[in-house]
Amino acid sequence: MARLREAELVAAVYVALAINKRRKVKRKCWVKNWVRRRERQGAYTQLIRELQLEDAQQFRNFTRMSAVEVQSLVNMRGPVIGKQDTAMRNAISVEERVMVTLRFLATGK
Repeated sequence: MARLREAELVAAVYVALAINKRRKVKRKCWVKNWVRRRERQGAYTQLIRELQLEDAQQFRNFTRMSAVEVQSLVNMRGPVIGKQDTAMRNAISVEERVMVTLRFLATGK
């Protein structure tokens, strides 16, 4: 009986050490580099902003809505679909979420 108890104790210590050892692995990065560049080089930041400012007809063709209608939609649904930034990464903006949804509805892709 004492040997069985001793074997159980040894097994418990081994499992505890193995679990502790796995937890000490450090992550190399939390956010990939291409995700970090999204704010500067993403399709939303470049294409949509340029279409809004320069070519209203192409913007309407792209989203099937005018820029004013899109902004109204963002203002109306923004508080519901908005997410918070975390310490690890920034959330996708409400405007970008609306644009992705509109593009999907317009093209099905």
